[in-house]
This record gives sequence, structure tokens and C-alpha cells, in this order.
Amino acid sequence: MSSSSPSISFIIPARNEEASIKETIESIRLNCSLSHEIIVVDHNSTDNTFLVAKEANVKVMKKIGGTIGSVRNKGATIATGSVLIFLDADVSLTTSWQDNISEALLAIKHDPLLLTGSHCSAPDDDGWLSKLWFSRFSQSESTVHIGSGHLIMSRELFDRLEGFSEAIATGEDYDICSRAKALGSQIVNAKSLKVVHRDYPKSLFGLIKREAWHGLGDAWPPKKILQSKVAIAAIIFIALHFLLLLIVTTNIVPLFFIALPIGLITTLILLSSFVKFKHNGYKLVLFNTLIFYFYYLGRSASFIMRAIK
Repeated sequence: MSSSSPSISFIIPARNEEASIKETIESIRLNCSLSHEIIVVDHNSTDNTFLVAKEANVKVMKKIGGTIGSVRNKGATIATGSVLIFLDADVSLTTSWQDNISEALLAIKHDPLLLTGSHCSAPDDDGWLSKLWFSRFSQSESTVHIGSGHLIMSRELFDRLEGFSEAIATGEDYDICSRAKALGSQIVNAKSLKVVHRDYPKSLFGLIKREAWHGLGDAWPPKKILQSKVAIAAIIFIALHFLLLLIVTTNIVPLFFIALPIGLITTLILLSSFVKFKHNGYKLVLFNTLIFYFYYLGRSASFIMRAIK
């Protein structure tokens, strides 16, 4: 690496990740030959995450309380790199990442407002849900946002954005990408920078739980809801189910009107699948239409979780 190349700070939030954090650190050391530092921010762990990270000879700090955005910001306070790479504690770098990171860093050097990274792939030996949903989603052409599981930006851009929002429980990645766009940033999903998320849900119930959590950041206040196409779609999804229930349980309209909400729900999930997976062919679009139903069940649960808080 030349002296003019950017230095890199990996910032890894971790909560009860003693079984995973060592593998993530090892993947960085194996696949990043450029000058770098690794910072692990232990967030209220009740296991040995802090000790395992410490034994791996990386920078470790503790963060008590706060949102995930505040945890990422905490790591950035001691980062010395001119490029910040936010990585989740169960994500591994790959040889493809190693082969293509220099090009990405050069792009950031020429355009400090560039925000890049990639959507996480699932392990090759993972289950059917990961193969047909998560790994295919990682190949999406969408540049609406890059997930904070693998998000790369210059220190300059991070500082100009004043870091991640610390006011929202989840969705801090979508929020920072939106603010970066408003600042004039280009959002680039660098699919060649392949990373592997080792802990995707293996079941539809796991998907529902995951999306219920991820949807919390969009479920309130109303301004956030109106800014999120997914949140608006989830509200439509909920409303159509209420309409379906109303038709089934009352005599307000003839029962054959049940076809209306069912048809609209089917249209919503089919269109959603088409938008996300059209580049993978119609068979996958049709299959993932069914999975989108459970995806929206999870996003709908976000509103319930918000309401009972």
C-alpha cells in the first residue's frame, strides 16, 4: 500500500457475540492487507464478547445503553482512519472483497462524499430462505441505501453528517444514506465487495422477528413513516387485512367482496417482489412473493411494538 492510500478503521458493534466476533476479526486480518485498525464496541454484553475481542488484540471499548447508532458513533470517536468501514459482528470479508477494496478506496479518495459498501450475502451452505431471499437480495441493483452491516464512507463524510442518528432504534443506515444523498453523495452498492452474513434467519418466523425489529425505525413518528415506502406499504398491508376481517365477520357487504382485499394484498406482495427480484427472473419473483407476505407481517408487527411501548 502506498503512503498516499487511505488508512482504514473497521468499526464493529457487538452485543453478546462471543461465539462470532473472533471469526469476524480473523476474516478482516485474512482479507485486508492494507493498513487498518479494528475497533470493537461492546454494547451491554452479558457474555465474554469484551474479553474475546481483547484477546484478539484489537481496540475494544464499552458502550452502556443507547441505540445502535450511538454504538457505531462511539467507535468512530477513537477511529484514526480516513475511511470508516462499519461491519456487523457476524459478517465476514471474502477474497472478492480483498481483490476489489483498493478500487473502492481510490473512488472515495477522488470523491469523499461517496458512500459505498455492499448488501451482505448468505453463506453458500445456508438454508433455502437465505439462498432464495437474502443472497438474491444482496445482488439487488437498488441504491436506495447500503446496510450498516457493511457500510463504507470517508471520515470527512461521516463528520459532515455528524454520524449516525442516535434518536432512532433501528434504520440508522437508511437514515444516514438519506442524509448523505441530501448532501450530494452518490450511493454505490459495490457488489464486488462481497461480504458474508453468517447469522441470517433460517425460518419464516425468524424473518418475521428480524423485520419487526428492523421496522421500528420507520414505525414512528409520522414523518418517518411518510419517508419510508416500506412503512407505507406495511400500513396498506395492515389496512387490507382489517378490511378482510371486517368482510368475514360482519354483514356490511356480501361475502364475495372478500376477493377485493385478497386481490389487493396479492398485488402488493407481487409488485414488491418484482421490484426487488426482477433481475433474478420471474420464477424467483413468484416464489419470493410468498416470502414477502411474511416480510410484511414482520414490518406490520413493528407498528404494534411501537404502540405498546
